Amino acid sequence: MYEKWDYGWLHMAMMYFCKEEALKWFDTVLADKTQKNSLPYRRSATMKQGMLFSFGKGEEILKERQREMDEAHGELDEREWCLLIEAYDSAKQYEKGLSVCKKALQKYPDNWELHLLTGLIYYSMEQYEKALEYFQKSGNIGTPFCDEKYQIAWCYRKLDRFKEAYQVYLDIADIHRKNGYDVEAEQALGYAKEIEDKIKQ
Repeated sequence: MYEKWDYGWLHMAMMYFCKEEALKWFDTVLADKTQKNSLPYRRSATMKQGMLFSFGKGEEILKERQREMDEAHGELDEREWCLLIEAYDSAKQYEKGLSVCKKALQKYPDNWELHLLTGLIYYSMEQYEKALEYFQKSGNIGTPFCDEKYQIAWCYRKLDRFKEAYQVYLDIADIHRKNGYDVEAEQALGYAKEIEDKIKQ
């Protein structure tokens, strides 16, 4: 019994330490506003916001994002639009999120991330065909890490189009291997293996 309790408090302490460390390093990246369009900045902003939502601070974050939009009179930069959309998605306010997506895409029609986020909201709404449309648009523009392909594969799985999903995973693995990401390539092959039996049915 005491041993199990020891494991419990030890992992709790690790969780709190890791939380503070993660936020510290995300804030270090986010302090440099000149790097707003870099991949590390975008990922840090998204991950920090996701963490805060998981800690029950979603309502606070959403209000902050809405305040930023009001103060800017709708003239947000691309990163701020993305964060607002992600906040609505995390809060499950999908219709509001789609409304923001539409406005953002009018301003930045060639932003791959905005198309991807629009697709993610449709995915959350279980409108998989519509989600595929936006994921494919995102891929046509160009994503840095096969972002759209993973989502396309999940849509195919939801639509029972397992052969197509399987092929997408093989394509992802091939791209990652060519770029020197062997671990990610093996992970993609693992996803393909998960649905091998469904292809044979």
